[in-house]
Amino acid sequence: AAEETTEEVAGTLTGTVGPGFTITLTQDGAPVESLPAGTYEFVIDDESDAHNFHLTGANVDETTEVGETGQVTWVLTLEAGEFTYVCDPHASQMTGSLPLSLQRELPGGPICGDAAPGVHQAARENPRRQRVPAQEASDQTP
Repeated sequence: AAEETTEEVAGTLTGTVGPGFTITLTQDGAPVESLPAGTYEFVIDDESDAHNFHLTGANVDETTEVGETGQVTWVLTLEAGEFTYVCDPHASQMTGSLPLSLQRELPGGPICGDAAPGVHQAARENPRRQRVPAQEASDQTP
């Protein structure tokens, strides 16, 4: 039996595959290009028995079945990383990707999950430390 999540759903994403050679992932009608990490509801509309909708990435491997049509719903917790959705039988022409960024708050403000925390910490500790282009450096007096 599938485990039910108690985490708050950050949004609903709609995946559609078929009836032609199309595969899409949208949120509120717009193509999804990136998302913050979190828990999402995926509503997948598989409109062709010749295709499937297969989502893979960090800790995720969900698919509809080739030969079947209909709608399925997945509630998935997505970690930072790259995710791919594809029609397996037609992977060379029916694919898309979804980069996720880990967004979190630390004391001193937000940071990007891809950057080293020490870099951001150094910037907070020395806010006046700036890189000065060489041509301007000679114009400044100590």
